[in-house]
Amino acid sequence: MGLGTSRPALNGGGNAAGAPPAPASTKSLAQASRQKFGLALFHNDSNPTNGVALLHGDRIRTFESRTALPSHGIWISTAVNGAVAQNFRPKDYLRSTLDALSDDVGVMLRDVVVGVPCMAKLLDEISHILAACHKWDDPQVAWSKPTLAEVLRDSYPRTPDPKPGIVAPLRDAFQSYSAVPDRVVIKEGAGPQRQYTLRHNRLEYAQFLLSQPVPDPTAEWYAADFQNVEEILSCGLPTLVEVALEFDPPTAANPLDYSRLCAFGSTMSGRRSPGVVRRWVSTPEMVWLSKHAHVHVQQVLACSVAARPIEPAWKLPPALMSDPLLCMSIAAGVVAEAHWVGLTMKRLRKREHSGASSKFEEFYSPMAVWLKAYDRAYGFFMAKQAALMGYEVVGYGYGAITIQADKNEPSRLLDLADRLGVCHPNLASLQNRIDLGGAESEVQP
Repeated sequence: MGLGTSRPALNGGGNAAGAPPAPASTKSLAQASRQKFGLALFHNDSNPTNGVALLHGDRIRTFESRTALPSHGIWISTAVNGAVAQNFRPKDYLRSTLDALSDDVGVMLRDVVVGVPCMAKLLDEISHILAACHKWDDPQVAWSKPTLAEVLRDSYPRTPDPKPGIVAPLRDAFQSYSAVPDRVVIKEGAGPQRQYTLRHNRLEYAQFLLSQPVPDPTAEWYAADFQNVEEILSCGLPTLVEVALEFDPPTAANPLDYSRLCAFGSTMSGRRSPGVVRRWVSTPEMVWLSKHAHVHVQQVLACSVAARPIEPAWKLPPALMSDPLLCMSIAAGVVAEAHWVGLTMKRLRKREHSGASSKFEEFYSPMAVWLKAYDRAYGFFMAKQAALMGYEVVGYGYGAITIQADKNEPSRLLDLADRLGVCHPNLASLQNRIDLGGAESEVQP
C-alpha cells in the first residue's frame, strides 16, 4: 500500500527492516566512512544512568554509567529528555522513537534475544545510508546537533531568509503538529484502550511532499486586494491570509465536529505545550479549511510569482532515489523523513537595533511553511477518514495519524490501514504478541 492508494486533492510500501540494496553511487554503502549508531536501553528512562547497549556486530553489554560505553558511536537511547553525556541522544533523536520503530519492524524493543539485535541492526543501516547520502565539512560539529533532522538541515544549502514583511505571518502560519483537543470520553464497556499511530511509508511520503510546488524563496510579496476565498484560491499565486474561522456544530446529516478535527492552532496536549494563537494560513491550508469552516478574510499577502518545484539542492539525495526497492527499507525511510523535517525547521538570524544592540530572531522559510501545510492537509485527510469510520482521533502530522482503539485487538485496524494506504506499524505482529500471552504490555503507545 502506498500514497497512491488513496490521496487527497493535494495532488506506504513494506515494513521490512532488511538492509536496502546498494544505490548506484560512486561511494557504496559498504565503503562509506560513517558515524556509527548504537542502541542504549535504560532501566529507568526518566533517570537515565544504567541499562543495556548494543552496537551492531558487537555483543550486548550492560553499563552502570553512560560514560562507560565506547565513544566511537552515537548511542540512540530511550531517555525521555535530551540530557547529553557526550555521545548519547534521547528517544526523539530520529524523530520516530525507538518504541515506534520497533512496532514498525514488528519486534519488542526490550527483547534481548530478538528485539535488541534487530533494532541495533536497523540503527546500523541508518548510519550506512547517511554516509552514502551526505558529507559534512566538519563532522564533529554536525554530529553535536540534538536531532538528526538538524544534522541534515545543515548539510544542504541554507534557504534564503524571507522578506521582513512576511516573517511574522510565516511564523504564525506554521503548525508543526495537529493535536485534536477536547477528546471524547471513552464509552462505558468499550474495553481496554490504547493509542495507535498509523504511518505512511516514510520514504514514499517524503517523495510526495518534496514533489509539491513551493513559493520562490527570492520573490517579493505584496498586499493583495482579494475580498474572499474564491478570489484567493483562483489567483494562481502563493498567498498568506489572515483569517478568522467559525465552524458549524455537528448535525445528524454531518456528525463530524470539524472545529475539533481541524485542530487549528492545537499543537500538543498538556499544560506545558499550550496551543498556538494563530491568525494566518498559507494557500495549501486554505484549500481544505475553506471546505469545513466559514473563513473570514482579514488581509492577504501574495507572492509576486507562481509557486514552483523545489530546487534539486533540497530534494532527497540521489542515493535514496536510485532504487525503488529502497522504499521497503525502514532505515531509508528514517533518513528521508529527517531530510524533509530538517527543511521545515526554524532558523535564527541576527536583527540589528538602534545603537549597538542586536538580538536573534526566529523565522521559517516559505518552503518550510508550505511543506508543513501540505503535511497538515494530508494528515487532516487521514483524520477525517478515520473519524468517519468511528475512530477517536488523537492527532496527526508527519505522514501519520494517532487514534484511540481497542488495546487487545489491533488487527481490527487493518481495514482502516488499507483505507488510508498506511503500512506501519506491523499490526499482525502486535496481534500475534497478544495472542501468545499478552506481551503487548511491553509496547509503548
